Amino acid sequence: MSPEQARGLNATLDAPSDQYALGLMLQEILTLQPAILGEDAEEALQAAARGLRAPMRPLVRGMQLPPGVVAIVQRACRVDPAHRYPSVQH
Repeated sequence: MSPEQARGLNATLDAPSDQYALGLMLQEILTLQPAILGEDAEEALQAAARGLRAPMRPLVRGMQLPPGVVAIVQRACRVDPAHRYPSVQH
């Protein structure tokens, strides 16, 4: 979930919020690890609200992650929605 959604700003949820969630899913697929860490649901929600993600390691199971794909995740998961991609269509 995006930081704005985790903070309960439901009126502001739109395509950039969805893009953040897609970025988190891509991070989890690439790293085989949860993107948002926490000992329990409350900690995970607080981390999500602050936009704190697990760092993306460059190597996963001995395989190098493509830098371009890592860059896509990094931009899609920027805390400020204005700094995310303008669209997921291109």
